[in-house]
Amino acid sequence: MSLYRFVIVSKDPDVQRLAQRYGQDVFGADDLADALDTVQTVNPDLVLFDHRFGPGHIGDFLDKADKRSTGVRIVVVGSGGGDTGSSAEYLQAGAFGYLQTSKDYRQMERIIDRMENTSEVAGPDPAAENLCSMAGSQEHTQRFFAENIACSVSMVGKSNAMLSSLKMIKLVAGSRCNPILIVGGSVL
Repeated sequence: MSLYRFVIVSKDPDVQRLAQRYGQDVFGADDLADALDTVQTVNPDLVLFDHRFGPGHIGDFLDKADKRSTGVRIVVVGSGGGDTGSSAEYLQAGAFGYLQTSKDYRQMERIIDRMENTSEVAGPDPAAENLCSMAGSQEHTQRFFAENIACSVSMVGKSNAMLSSLKMIKLVAGSRCNPILIVGGSVL
């Protein structure tokens, strides 16, 4: 039971370990502005906020994220007492879930189950995972991947047409255009 991408807005190492336990790719952010930029860039399945951020912060974050049209889900991780808001206040502000502490694994698993049951969470492409694992050796990297394109991209190739497509994707990825549809023939 895990999600693909997490963004954590916390400096607490326990919250970071919680994210690493359930997420495959974990990205960190220091503050709300950084979190908003990171969410816009990586399109995570879940954003974890720690108890430093009150319900008002969560509501503001969601308002700004919605204006940028990201369907982000937030879970707030409490400190076990003395937080800036109650779980009901966080949920009313728009959080998808609330954990009493960063060690509340059972509740985190319930939240993930609920997320998986309410909508399909984007996961890694198995073909891309296989290619990325093959990319560990220099020989495979040179054979399949363009030099300046990360193996996390689910496309590979070194032909001129593929390089042009990858450059165009990189150019469009820097804009706010989302999603991108690429059509064309296949050599397979």
